[in-house]
Amino acid sequence: MKKVFGLAVSLAIMALIFYKIDRAAFSEHLTGINPFWMAAAFLLFIPQTVLSAWRWKWMIRGDSPCTFGESLRLILAASSLNVFMPSKLGDLCKAYYLAKSGRLDWQRGLNQVLFERFLDLWALCWIGTAGVILTGADNAVGFTVILLTAGLTAVFIVILKLPIRVLNLPFLPAKINEKAVSFFHDAHDYVERLKSDPRNLMILFLSTLFLWWLHVVQFYFVALSVQSVLTASQIFCFIPVGILIGLLPFTVAGIGTRDAAFLYFLSPMEVPSKIVFLGLFATVRYLVPGLAGIPFIHRFFTLPKSGKKEREK
Repeated sequence: MKKVFGLAVSLAIMALIFYKIDRAAFSEHLTGINPFWMAAAFLLFIPQTVLSAWRWKWMIRGDSPCTFGESLRLILAASSLNVFMPSKLGDLCKAYYLAKSGRLDWQRGLNQVLFERFLDLWALCWIGTAGVILTGADNAVGFTVILLTAGLTAVFIVILKLPIRVLNLPFLPAKINEKAVSFFHDAHDYVERLKSDPRNLMILFLSTLFLWWLHVVQFYFVALSVQSVLTASQIFCFIPVGILIGLLPFTVAGIGTRDAAFLYFLSPMEVPSKIVFLGLFATVRYLVPGLAGIPFIHRFFTLPKSGKKEREK
């Protein structure tokens, strides 16, 4: 029912957007797309996917070493699920796969995925902060981006300092609290490992920062393909905010909410009939790797359970 509601909201917002914009101008921009810049935007899917696969392989190498090909297939399978699941929850399939194949406990796999998602969010905010500084945006959007970046940085410092192992949730039912405590213990062990190797932590953050730089550059290439007047600094300032808003679990894959956010933030600088291309491409960013990952979904979710014996091996 929630998926139907999310789809209905997405369709309603997109219908309203196309009702409001100048559709004749949109058609003119569509036929006048610069193929060079649009091709450049699509070609960036390759290094993005390769880097994502490499990062996941690097992240789990200490717990469950895997080949680059296996990591790549898993990243693509997760991308397929993210098309239909809100807030990129499809990434949880990576933890599910590691647990079901018997190669890693569910708790450690979940901690790996959660840390990866945190890195993505943190790096995206830093990209937005750089854009705010470059544009000199001293409005509410700029303030919010900087505040969010500072908040996530503070959270990361707290995570490194906080003794997660001692956390307890006594107000929950006994069985749930027991699982939560077990999860906190594993999270503590994982954080301690991160702290013990600052070089590894820096590699993960810098690779994530570069990954999201590639994502935002894609949008700049799309803007160039429709001869937009938006500058690179404006793209780097406002696109991350729109992407973050698209993560809200109200629509399917952020379709509609992300498009509306782009229009709201960028309309003072560009005509809506060109801005809408950025929103449409944001959806394409989900669909391209999602379609590429369809052949691998069945493989990863029909694995027989290997159990504890396999993990012990």
